[in-house]
Amino acid sequence: MKKQIYVEDEVIRIIEHKPKFLSFEIEENEIKVPVHLIKLVQKAYSPNGGTMSIAIFLETEDEFFVTYEEVDNIDLVFDTILDLKERTNKFRVELYNIETQETIDK
Repeated sequence: MKKQIYVEDEVIRIIEHKPKFLSFEIEENEIKVPVHLIKLVQKAYSPNGGTMSIAIFLETEDEFFVTYEEVDNIDLVFDTILDLKERTNKFRVELYNIETQETIDK
């Protein structure tokens, strides 16, 4: 499944493009994540493999994962989310090293 991510001041939009079951048609599903509900955005990476995923944790029990296979420019997306965090100060952002299991707060 391919995804597009749009980072806006009040909402992060994730648009999923997935094939319909037993069809060549593509379905679009849009998820809107209000910035005020985000408590943590985590970028998981390994020094050898680069960025592996981004996880968005909400104040509710919901989580959204985006992997490097789903988004071509995942590092740019993370940088844009980090910029939004610095401008709004509404949520935390951290880097997570998969190999050392260390967290670095941003």
